[in-house]
This record gives sequence, C-alpha cells and structure tokens, in this order.
Amino acid sequence: MKKQTRKKHVFSQDDVLHALSLIAGAMHRAQLSISDATKVHTHQFLATLRRVGIERDTLPHEPYLEEVQANAAYLLVRRLETLFVRTESYLMVHQHYRKGISFYHPESQAMKQLDAAMQWKEIDPKTSLAQQMGKRAIQEEQNIHTRLNQHLDARRQIGVGMERFMWTTQGDDRVRSSHASRNGQIFLWASGPHPGAEGGCRCRAAPVALTQAERERLMAVDPPIEPVYPIESLLLIGRIGGLSVAAARKGISAILARITDRLARARQPKLRRDYEREVRNLVQVEHRMRKQGHDVETIARELSKQRRALGVKYKDLTPPDKLEAIFERNIQKTGDKWGPTVEYFRNEGYSWEEIIEKAKKPGGEDLREVFRKCTRYILQIV
Repeated sequence: MKKQTRKKHVFSQDDVLHALSLIAGAMHRAQLSISDATKVHTHQFLATLRRVGIERDTLPHEPYLEEVQANAAYLLVRRLETLFVRTESYLMVHQHYRKGISFYHPESQAMKQLDAAMQWKEIDPKTSLAQQMGKRAIQEEQNIHTRLNQHLDARRQIGVGMERFMWTTQGDDRVRSSHASRNGQIFLWASGPHPGAEGGCRCRAAPVALTQAERERLMAVDPPIEPVYPIESLLLIGRIGGLSVAAARKGISAILARITDRLARARQPKLRRDYEREVRNLVQVEHRMRKQGHDVETIARELSKQRRALGVKYKDLTPPDKLEAIFERNIQKTGDKWGPTVEYFRNEGYSWEEIIEKAKKPGGEDLREVFRKCTRYILQIV
C-alpha cells in the first residue's frame, strides 16, 4: 500500500508578507468597519419601524452604543490577530527551506509547532496565500458584524418597547436543525430563546406586527428605556463582551502596536534579521561567564568584543552602497565606523552592567522606526 504523504504548503516569502499586510490592514480598519456596520443597522432598523407603521427619524438615546462598538472592534482585532499569527507561521516554512532543513519530517519540531498553529486541510497549496487570507479576514469581519447585528437587534427592539420578535435563519445548509425548526416562529424577548446566544449562530430577530399597546409606546417621543429583558443578559446575545470603552480601546491599541512591530520586523532584510538574532544570543555568553565567576568588567569587555566582531562579519556581507550609509551613520553617532567601543561607553558614563546590556541589544532603533513608519504607511493603502 502506497504511503500517504503530507501536502506541501510552501508559499513564497512575498506571498506570506502580502497576506500578513492584508490581515494587519483589516485590523487597523476594524473600528471604522464596526462604526459603518452600526450605521447600516441604524438605517435598516428605522426602515423596519416605518414598515410597521412607526415614523421615526432617529432612535432614542443609546448610552450603551459606544461601549458595544468598542467591544465589537476589540473582538474583531483579537480574531484577526489569531489569523495573523497563524499566517506568520508560514514564514517559518520558508526559512526552513532556505536553510535546507527537512521541514516535513514527521519528527521535525518545527513541523509540530506549525501543525499546532495551522489547520492544514483548510489551506489550498495551489492558491495564493494572500488571496486565501484576505478572504478569511473578510469572513472574520462579517462574523463580527453578524454578532454586532444580533446584539443591536435585541438592544434596539427592547429599547423602543418591542416585546416580541420573529426568529429568522440564513436559510442555508449550515443552519443547525434546532434553529431551523424555529424559523418563522414568534418568541418573547422576556423569555427567549434568542438568536446569537449560542456560538456560531447567524440567525436574526425580525420585528413583528405590533399590538396596539406596543404601537402607542413606540409613538411616544421618548419611549421608556426600562427593558422587558435584563440588560445584563443581553451581553450573551452576540457575545460582544463587557469591557469598558477605555479598556477595549487600550486593548486594541496594544494589539495594533504589537502587530505593526512584528510586520515591520518580518519586512526587514534577512541579513538584518540574522544579525539581530546573533546579537540577542550573546545573552548565553553572559550566563556562561557569570556561572564561571568572571567579574562584570571582564564580561562587559568580552561581550563588546564579540558584538563588534558580529558587526564586522555582517558588514562584510552588506552591499557596498548600503554599507557606506551605515558607516556614515555610525561615525555621526559614535565617532567609529564599526560602532561604539567600550571606551566610548565609559566616556559617556555607562556602568559595566549597562555596557553588558548594550552589547546584548541589536540597536538600530532608528532603522526599526523607519520600518515601522513604512509598515504603517503600507497598512493605510492596503
């Protein structure tokens, strides 16, 4: 019997980077996307009120709306971050092939890591990864829009005094049987069940013809906001979340900063990435020397010596036109084309411990900031 082999999922580095850029771009547009989805729901809900005989140009005050939007945007950014991290794993495939490593060996540790990060059966090796991940980002956005709509269906119908709704499904083969049986049935908000209260539900709550009492309430200039269904329980509908506006926005900012930095690093030239990795590995030299009982001055001088040797090694590999710019930059900053020496740091007032820390860090923060700015610009136009 012929042994089955795993399908190879090897995409070019440019394809992977394009995919990452598309996902990151969707993350940066998340808050605008949620705002636009809310406006669409508002327009549709007002149109629904007119169809049932209620003429209103605006909705009553909605103090919860900003919090709901912030939570929905945070949820979308988190979902897209997961997609970004999974897609980023394909860079590991590319790097292993560049090194000649048998990535697909069953015992490969990298293979095990990627298996845990990606669902291989869902990826088509014959189609551009950027195209596939772009579609997935759109799907994630649509899923969160559905959850937002489910939540707003409940909040707004209850908020204006509607007591009943009609359960409506998407009408496709993905609808679970228990929900398909509810399609077209009338339910009370006060008792449920409610669309969106279960994971993966795409059903909606459609307003139904009003009773006379409901019509009189809705015709009021400012209908009562006391709900007929506990507001706390509404958090379950659409599962939007219950963070404060400040906490949700802080979370979004932290994720966007993290993703922008990771994308900027991924876009760095391979030579720079290799250099930074070797510099960070100097921490192992420090640990070994400390165990051997060396004093801090000896450790600082040895790490600075090795760091300088790495600088020479990688500058010898750097294209001449770029090397000249690097030399000029180093001379302006430290007076030495190869970078700062131990004597330079001591003259600047650095302690031996501070010199050790300096030796373990790749530096070039100004260069990384250039990559971050370029990345932020790219994300604006993706």
